[in-house]
Amino acid sequence: HPAWFLLFGAAAGTAIMTKSVLGFFPLLIAVLFLAWTRRFRVLFSGWFLGSCLLALGWGGVWYAHETWVYGKVFLDAHFGWLIFQRGFHAEPQPWWHHLSYLRDLLVFYWPWLPVSVAGGALLLRSFRRLSDDDRLILLWPLTILAVMSAMQTRVFWYILPAFPAFSIWAARALGRWVPPARRRGIVQAALGGGLL
Repeated sequence: HPAWFLLFGAAAGTAIMTKSVLGFFPLLIAVLFLAWTRRFRVLFSGWFLGSCLLALGWGGVWYAHETWVYGKVFLDAHFGWLIFQRGFHAEPQPWWHHLSYLRDLLVFYWPWLPVSVAGGALLLRSFRRLSDDDRLILLWPLTILAVMSAMQTRVFWYILPAFPAFSIWAARALGRWVPPARRRGIVQAALGGGLL
């Protein structure tokens, strides 16, 4: 339905406005997903391209304002230093430093890490027969991890947009492990424990 494209464009634009270049991930993931699922008619449709323009226009409001008010000072600080210098031109690092997000997940993503890894493994095991939903759930966090790991500056909160997908991975694994008759009781216990 066309309204979903408009909503997507507005949401992606808000992400760009509030998170700068990190806000481009919804657009990148959408393009990769449509290409992977061979939905080229949608990818090149006026509605999808319009939603991308809406995202850039709405997200660009902040950039336009800051450029108008601060001019070259903003451009040099935001694009020159924050994005290009920190992202691409920091000190050269050994290749294994680019795996630091995996180390961070090993340290900070407990107790959900093993459950999410199991859910991701379930998706990878059925790679050749993935549904479109599964492809999106797989592509989403892997795109964020791959792009952000390639950067010279890596901060753990930069990959937070991947965590909703990781939670879906965990839910997939738990859905396999927990018998249907016990799910309601376990959810109620988990909610009660969370409130404590």
